[in-house]
Amino acid sequence: MERLVKAGACAALAQALLYLISFAVLAAFQPGDTTGWTAAQKLSYTLEHGGLTQFWALLYYASGIALVVLTAGLHQRLHSSAPVLMPLTTPFGYIWAGFVMASGMVSQIGFAAVARLHGESADQALTVWTTVKVVQDALGGGVELLGGVWVLLLSVVLLRNAARALAAFGVIVGVAGVLTVIPSLDMMKAVFGLTQIVWFIWVGFWMLRR
Repeated sequence: MERLVKAGACAALAQALLYLISFAVLAAFQPGDTTGWTAAQKLSYTLEHGGLTQFWALLYYASGIALVVLTAGLHQRLHSSAPVLMPLTTPFGYIWAGFVMASGMVSQIGFAAVARLHGESADQALTVWTTVKVVQDALGGGVELLGGVWVLLLSVVLLRNAARALAAFGVIVGVAGVLTVIPSLDMMKAVFGLTQIVWFIWVGFWMLRR
């Protein structure tokens, strides 16, 4: 039990690090102002930086694995204090982890297919890439409902474990994730991602202390 909880804590800290790396990579390789770019130009830029796309997929895989370990550790740590609620909470963490890894798989396989097709027909490659991006975005990042619900439910359980400050912050994080289902609140995705970094670090150290 103790080893699983510690592994979950380390996974939480690793997850925060992965978020920071993803933000750093995104900032470093942004092409700048792409307002006047066509979809074909954006695809060409993506193909020129193929290694970045593959690395991005690896980040998704690592993030999904970390989420599985964290979910298991939190379940082990909190199940005794919430034997009814945790069996409802934990599946959201596992499902979210699966969606994150699936998003990475779609990105990796889709990019390879588009790269092969681009030499034969740039128009067909652009059509396929557009489809790939829609599917990838739907699975991971476009809507953060799964992560938001998971954090909200965990926050309810954390209230029973004398972690009121962490629970209150978790409510903010969870609500931001749930609100990403509203298209007009697109900024909530950034809010969820940034607050999640703090939440993961906080949860990790809380698990280690306890």
